[in-house]
Amino acid sequence: MGLPGSARIPASLDVTRVSSPESTSAPIGDLFMRLAKRIRVRAGRELAPLGLTPAQAHAMKVLAHAEEPLRMADLAARLEIVPRSATTVVDDLAARDLVRRSTSELDRRATLVELTERGRAELRRIRAIRQGAGAAVFDRLGEADRAELLRLLRLVDLELAEREASEREAADSEGSGRDGRSCPRRGVG
Repeated sequence: MGLPGSARIPASLDVTRVSSPESTSAPIGDLFMRLAKRIRVRAGRELAPLGLTPAQAHAMKVLAHAEEPLRMADLAARLEIVPRSATTVVDDLAARDLVRRSTSELDRRATLVELTERGRAELRRIRAIRQGAGAAVFDRLGEADRAELLRLLRLVDLELAEREASEREAADSEGSGRDGRSCPRRGVG
């Protein structure tokens, strides 16, 4: 059963009644964070019987999307955590035979991580749980509303990804000299 527009939303919660775009951003952000938390909590409860934390499930997803085994430092960067925390996550996953470590052929000091076949099978179960947690929240909307929400979220995600990439490029060029070699930043000592 779909919700027809904002007809069932109390006027005090209807952000479409706000006078300016700036004043709608805060309630949208707050509501988005609240819904994301509900989905995470629901998925976390359903992941618990598998013996996995959301962080471990996320690491497995990142490894599945990698085209080749990842260096531990690269995994930590993609997870946006410190390398020591990534090591703990990988230790726990390796103990359950969900990931495999190997030594890089190019740099014997680097440890590579990849999913095992058992890890890939477990990831399929994780995906089903996450999809179910999202469906439990968004199935209340009609098909057209879900399609529009998906379109808008993809649009925002793409724009943010492009902006972040541009900001990283700018930051990288600040730290490089004209010849492309790294040079120290002023005032850093």
